[in-house]
Amino acid sequence: MYFPNVLINYGKGYLEIMKRNENILVFAAHPDDEGSVWATLYKYFEYGATISIVWMTNGDKTVAPVGKFVHFLIPLIKSLYSKRIRKELSTIIASIRKKEAIKVAKIIKAKSIFLRFEDSKVPTINNKDVVLKITNLIRKIKPTVILTHWFREMHPDHKNTSAIILKSFFLSNNSNYKTKYLSHKVRILGFWDERGRGYKPNFYLNVTNQIDRIKEWGKFYKSQAFRIVGRFAKFKARKNSKNTPYNYVETFKIIGVNNFKKFGELFP
Repeated sequence: MYFPNVLINYGKGYLEIMKRNENILVFAAHPDDEGSVWATLYKYFEYGATISIVWMTNGDKTVAPVGKFVHFLIPLIKSLYSKRIRKELSTIIASIRKKEAIKVAKIIKAKSIFLRFEDSKVPTINNKDVVLKITNLIRKIKPTVILTHWFREMHPDHKNTSAIILKSFFLSNNSNYKTKYLSHKVRILGFWDERGRGYKPNFYLNVTNQIDRIKEWGKFYKSQAFRIVGRFAKFKARKNSKNTPYNYVETFKIIGVNNFKKFGELFP
């Protein structure tokens, strides 16, 4: 789909912008991690982007034993001492969270991809087979933008996911690295805002008009009790907007492009 130039009334004159049809690929360690950039994803969905979300795990370890899931409390406690119960419970939780993730993806017509690694056991960057698999997937989808966790984040799944994606980002454009699909250059790799050493965003994306979509996202993750977390995401977007021209922003540490403005309506 092609979007023509759009003229927008801007003060005394007109601002000409091009609505980009991005191909965005998101790598999230667990279902719900994509919530860190949900307003961004919704913004690009409105702009006609093609979006794919890859979940490295099914999040089979965690369910919040509240509300409709309160009956999980005792089995969760028992699973600490029984491998059999842990295995049975993991299968049930994985099914619940996968269904939630698929429903979320449908909001923005995103393609859902599950790699089904065990929760808390995403392979490290030293696993050559996984790096090959991820690089091949990137070349197959041919994204213009990849979004993922910060590689110095504390959670091992987040950290390992990020490290693999960083390596595959460069390998995907290396014609000497052979996979089923030909090499592909991704324009931008963006690390979203998370806890972790050394995270300093260099791009602030305006999501003022999409910020309330986070509430809609959170409603689907009932197994994670995300009402409070959804409010925190909105608070964080407001806090990060300080010293920017916007009311709400989602922040990114991006690589792959040079000489771009720090604030923007779209990625450079």
